Amino acid sequence: MLRRLAGGAGAVAAGDVSPLIRRGARVILLMLWVLGGVAAAAIAWLLLHHAKVHTAATAVSLEQFARRSLTLAAFVVDEYEEFLDQRGGVQGAGDDPRNAEKLATLLAWLPEGSIIGLALPDGRWVASTVAPPGAAPPVNDRRWFKAHVNEGLDAYVGPAILSRLSKRYVFTYTAAYRDRDRGLLGIINLGIPSGSITGLAPDQRLTRTALVQHEGFLVAALPFRPEMIDRPFALPGPPPDVSWTGFGSLFGAWSVSAVRNIPELRLYAVAAVPVAEVLAPLLWGLAIGIPLLLLLTQLLLSLSRQLQEKSRQVEQALADNKVLFQEVHHRVKNNLQVISSLLRLQTERLPPELRPLLDETGARVRAIALVHEQIYRAASPSDVQLDLFIAQLVQQLSASMIGGNAAITTDLQPVAIGLDRAVPVAILATEAITNAIKHGLDAGDGAIRVSLECHDGRNLLTVRDSGQGMAEQGRPGGLGTRIMDALSRQIDGAWRLAPAPGGGTVFSLDWPA
Repeated sequence: MLRRLAGGAGAVAAGDVSPLIRRGARVILLMLWVLGGVAAAAIAWLLLHHAKVHTAATAVSLEQFARRSLTLAAFVVDEYEEFLDQRGGVQGAGDDPRNAEKLATLLAWLPEGSIIGLALPDGRWVASTVAPPGAAPPVNDRRWFKAHVNEGLDAYVGPAILSRLSKRYVFTYTAAYRDRDRGLLGIINLGIPSGSITGLAPDQRLTRTALVQHEGFLVAALPFRPEMIDRPFALPGPPPDVSWTGFGSLFGAWSVSAVRNIPELRLYAVAAVPVAEVLAPLLWGLAIGIPLLLLLTQLLLSLSRQLQEKSRQVEQALADNKVLFQEVHHRVKNNLQVISSLLRLQTERLPPELRPLLDETGARVRAIALVHEQIYRAASPSDVQLDLFIAQLVQQLSASMIGGNAAITTDLQPVAIGLDRAVPVAILATEAITNAIKHGLDAGDGAIRVSLECHDGRNLLTVRDSGQGMAEQGRPGGLGTRIMDALSRQIDGAWRLAPAPGGGTVFSLDWPA
């Protein structure tokens, strides 16, 4: 039972574990939140990086679409100019049946919903694919008309408008039809629906696309809103010489954007995905993950509090065990001292020839009491510091048994032994040192040397005296010898007496460490 109590007392000496539980719970929670934050940041970076790649690819597709569409538009214009040249110019173009057939043929080359018309320099329509020229309203106020009549441009990509011919939102590609002297004979107008830029992005539901003039007006857009017409259209970033990818506001939302410059067409191809749409999967994950982390945090904190309470109870029980353990050894030591005192009193009443017997018994009792005192005072009561015990034993026996010029010297290495071996070793050491004092000193003169060492997993106690030596080989008989044999077997050790070189006797006790 004392051994178990000693183990509990040693556990208390290790310190209060409640702070460790509290700090451990905090570390675990901190790691969970840090890992969650790192994972969220990594996912956000991956989503935004993918969005940048996606928008850059969409902007390239939109640039290629614009080049193809307007190259095709230029081809249609060339074909119609050649037809007009063959038919003698704009005169009679509106009344010639072959003019309508040619326009219908050319219209098949353009996206569905497109229109083709021919306007005169005075703003009147002379031919179109959707309305009789006489019924069509004049176009003197249109930006594309002014670009050719007032600015003298040969080709022009106009901003988005509501067509007066088709009543649909279109952007225009117009070209000046001139005579050999560069005089303006008419303006060929191609109206292309803004919706024709659809299907260029892998996910058209999320991706916004736009073609924007260098002058800052919208040409085409998806999604398209009528309020965008005739208003400056701001790019999401600085106008690039070639391309630009980054974050900016487009269509009223902060977006991952890409812009491609098409200098020969004086256009920018723009693609963007709103950041809110890009991070939507992460936001949904956070909406689920954060409550789960909060719930897990609450559970861990609750478990931590329960463990701390259990730890406090265990620590209190161990502290009580330590007090009980020390109290037991203290009482045992006191009781043994009482027994020693009683033996001393009894010795005084015995005949002189019987007194040595009780003296030896008293020495053994005092040795056991000294062991219990060592246990009581030890920081780790599961072990006894044997070197300290022997030093105290030598001091005690020297004071009570040695007189004259005799002396006991020690050479003790630090050796700790368990409680189950402490008492047997203590009695054996007492017997050896007592016998050396009684038989190894000559009339109060001489020396005794006590040494203790641990080597190769074995403990060795040696007591050497400078007396006359052993009268004969072998062990002496008597009660002391039988006691030492029994105690040495109890600790799986062996003892022996041998003559010392140069005189005297050596006692040695060897047992496993």
